[in-house]
Amino acid sequence: LQNMVQEDGRIVYEIDFLENHPSYKSNTVREMGSAYALAFAYYQTGDKKLEKSLKNILKQMEKRCFSFGNYYCFIPESKDKIKVGATALALLAELYYEQASGDFSFSDLRRKMVNALVFSFKDGKGVSASPFEPDRTSPYYDGETWFALSVYHLFHPEDQKVARLLPRMDETMFNLYQDHYLISFVHWGTMAASHRFQATKDRKFVDFLKTQFDLYVQEKPIPDSGSSTCSVSEGLSDIVFFLAEADPDFAQKVLNRVTENKKKIEDLQVLSNSVKGEKAEHFPHIHPETRKYIG
Repeated sequence: LQNMVQEDGRIVYEIDFLENHPSYKSNTVREMGSAYALAFAYYQTGDKKLEKSLKNILKQMEKRCFSFGNYYCFIPESKDKIKVGATALALLAELYYEQASGDFSFSDLRRKMVNALVFSFKDGKGVSASPFEPDRTSPYYDGETWFALSVYHLFHPEDQKVARLLPRMDETMFNLYQDHYLISFVHWGTMAASHRFQATKDRKFVDFLKTQFDLYVQEKPIPDSGSSTCSVSEGLSDIVFFLAEADPDFAQKVLNRVTENKKKIEDLQVLSNSVKGEKAEHFPHIHPETRKYIG
């Protein structure tokens, strides 16, 4: 992942492992998701080798920031397109970088991104997908924004604006998603609810997580052989971490499913320069220039 960060702080979105053809595709939400993952790895490991890449990413965020006055900052897809989920994930990257490094030089960027997310939330409706489309919502952006502000609150409980907002956001997310499963929500939604339980110790979040897990297992009784299980497994792993003491039986049940899901995750990883599957006959090895991405 670190090798996908370019000198200007942009992150490569797509790689052709076989022929190394350049890809000009871009997806800012996924790019900011990669930034968050790298910052979280720094936060967990303290690996100083990650700091330079993350600082370049955050400087690039500042350059790309789409501002409304001096108050809001959205991370745009292009000059006329904004997906609010990108801003939520960018905020997570800044938060974990800040906590790991002790570098608060991006606090103004953080403040503006928090304001942008607070501005985007609509009571009872969810999160506006874009300031240009205030009435359109998305389960992805609902979950990502709920999660980002939940993490922000754990690190900055003094911010009363967000402290007052989160209970209303909790209620909205419960009403929208409590009784049905959506793959586009469950990943970030379970992470948000796990962090909200950590902050409040309110058992309603445990009940919400149990319902979401049961609905997931009903929908996917065994790991889906046709697609990655990475995203939902990240969400489920937070349940294991945050509920290990509060509800050990439930946490163990979830851990068992994460263990099953990991088999699919490992099968999809590029673990060596050898190519697996039907293309191996024509491409026995990945392209030499892409070997830096092994793992």
